Amino acid sequence: MNLKRILGLIILVIGVGLVIYGYYGKQDMAAARADIDSKTAIIPNNPIKGIVKGELQSRVDQYEGPVRMLFIGGAALIVIGGVLLIFGRSRKNAK
Repeated sequence: MNLKRILGLIILVIGVGLVIYGYYGKQDMAAARADIDSKTAIIPNNPIKGIVKGELQSRVDQYEGPVRMLFIGGAALIVIGGVLLIFGRSRKNAK
């Protein structure tokens, strides 16, 4: 196994790790949103409920961009690592 293929394997593993971590973050955000909904359900319908719920939802939503970047970056690294792993043969062996 040459250096390009080893590098491709390392990049591929890092990409898979980023996608898994992004999936964990997405599930954690969904759990936080459900928790916010259940906790604010006890507040009667008035303007304060909207303010409290909106503030809490905005705190959860601030992590949406970084989680999306984990998915995009992980997918890009998976593709790059896969290409290096498949096509990373040395020129001596490529006959």
